[in-house]
Amino acid sequence: MLARNKALYRLVRSDFGAAVIFAALALALMLVESLPLTIKLFSKRGEYDVTAELVENENTLSASESSKARNANVTQTAAASGQLKTEILNRVLKATTSGDYSGLIEDEKMLARQMRAEALRDLSQTLAGARASEDRLPGEPASVTVINREEESEAPFTIVFQARRESLTGKDLIFALKGLNRQSGATSESGIPLGEYKITNESDESIQPDMPLFAQLGSGNRVFLSPLFEPTVSEMEN
Repeated sequence: MLARNKALYRLVRSDFGAAVIFAALALALMLVESLPLTIKLFSKRGEYDVTAELVENENTLSASESSKARNANVTQTAAASGQLKTEILNRVLKATTSGDYSGLIEDEKMLARQMRAEALRDLSQTLAGARASEDRLPGEPASVTVINREEESEAPFTIVFQARRESLTGKDLIFALKGLNRQSGATSESGIPLGEYKITNESDESIQPDMPLFAQLGSGNRVFLSPLFEPTVSEMEN
């Protein structure tokens, strides 16, 4: 193929007549190849053009309508699904509130019971937190100063309660003193032998276990450990 092209090139260069024939043939072939495009460019719109445009417009319109129909179906499906979810949720919430699951199917009953259990657990935690907040003293914590009258050289100590003053009774003081006694150890010399003491206020009145604690104390909130007189700590606990 390369040899033929080289031979044709030499023939055209050496023979003017062959060159003219080659050029005429080349132009004729080019004209034949470009003739349909040339006619299309310079001719007016015909029936074929109108028909082709109509078919293209119909295809475009059909695709657009199909897309709109699909979008409408998706929208309707989403709306129906949302309405169904709302109806189910309303039924479940109603059953959860009333505790009557007779109108629900099994899956809805399971969901209603789970929601009720979670709501009750959250409510219980909320109430427990509210009670704990109410029991905490908003300002200074409730405290009493304990003085041992028998041991004058012993420094007084303070018991701080993590509760409101109004909720404390004499029993809370007794339990606090017993807790201190346990922490000090059975063999420690600093232990408080509660069985040998009575607990009194500044007026030397015994602290009553079932009465409000701070209503029995003076303005200094002090209590005294005095040598045994009635009632003893063990009797107060009983």
